[in-house]
Amino acid sequence: MRISGCVITKNEEKNIAKCLGSLKPVVDEIIVVDTGSEDATVRIAEELGAHVFRQKWENDFSKAKNAALDRARGDWVVFLDADEYFDEASVLKVRPFIEKVHGNRNAEGIKCELINIDQDSGKIISSNEILRIFRNSKKIRYINRIHEELRKNGAPLMCADARGVLSILHTGYSAALQAEKARRNLELLKNNADDKKSAYYLATTYYILDEDEKAYEYADMALAEEAIAAIDSMAYKMHVIRISAAMRIDPSNREKIRQLIEEANQKYGNHPEIAKEEAAFLLREGRYEEALEKYLYALDCQEKYGKTWGQNDFPTVIHEVCFNIAQILVRLKREAEALDYYVMALKSYKYYAKAFRYMFDLFHSLPDEEIVAFLNSLYDMNKKADVGFLAEQAAGCGKPVVALYYEKKWKGMV
Repeated sequence: MRISGCVITKNEEKNIAKCLGSLKPVVDEIIVVDTGSEDATVRIAEELGAHVFRQKWENDFSKAKNAALDRARGDWVVFLDADEYFDEASVLKVRPFIEKVHGNRNAEGIKCELINIDQDSGKIISSNEILRIFRNSKKIRYINRIHEELRKNGAPLMCADARGVLSILHTGYSAALQAEKARRNLELLKNNADDKKSAYYLATTYYILDEDEKAYEYADMALAEEAIAAIDSMAYKMHVIRISAAMRIDPSNREKIRQLIEEANQKYGNHPEIAKEEAAFLLREGRYEEALEKYLYALDCQEKYGKTWGQNDFPTVIHEVCFNIAQILVRLKREAEALDYYVMALKSYKYYAKAFRYMFDLFHSLPDEEIVAFLNSLYDMNKKADVGFLAEQAAGCGKPVVALYYEKKWKGMV
């Protein structure tokens, strides 16, 4: 059994070595279709043993990917984006898993776990299932110019589930990069109106770009009866966008927002993102006890049902949810409980400066040595980034001894 690794590239010199490095131990050949790189991408790929083919970019991701498939000679294909790579544990498991599935002729593909990482902070943003491994067949090809999907003779592939076994890390995330990609993709999406999911993708794109009225309009279209089947488990996101956009467009229209929340709860009452949006509405209304209850319910839903949803972006905002819970608890004079949730926020995203500052405000009566011991237990004092963050946040905090301690630690590392 042979395995082909495939990647399409354009100006990916910062990512391609890590991507191909994770493929090399797994596959028997690597096919790279380059669509016009002007940096060192092609040279790096060739040095790593890839067969590189140049192809003109025609605003069509499927066409470029299918060009790679046309050149693949393996029985199976592992197709990664250039900013993706298998984690170290998965590299050792990819081939054995494919070999195990190979004899099952009903299995046409293998779904892995995709873990999205913010390239600026290193924080895990979200995870979802992704189809990146599949049989090499002329009947299996990508469709759609953008947000391409695999189809076998027009139908979805029957897939084995490798989530929890095979993990792919995706580093092409950051707030700035997401907005840049959204602007780049917008015209392609407009020209891809035949795709039944186009309204969904346009809604999410406009939402990223903070164009709330258009985001709401397309989310509404995506939830229309004739379109809803196409987006399946992703439909909940359209409810999230409608609620969030409505609160920003006209926060005074409480009746409409309540109606949108009720509609979402009827279908996705135990989805943590829906609960979070309702909590945000209650918080905005000043209904603090109810908002607290709903935020806690959102965390409970994530723990109980988070992994059962095919699509779930709640992990990307857990730090914000914990911060909001802490803020409500402070308002309700429950500071000891609030401290726990500030800590939870920082454990979810340790460089969350706003949570750190509010947490530090609760330390006003603690001795300096206790504060230092507590912070040292939260952060890795051997990591330059952690010590630098502590030095920056402690400066001007009203605890000069603590600030001086971390300033000296930081200076000793630079």
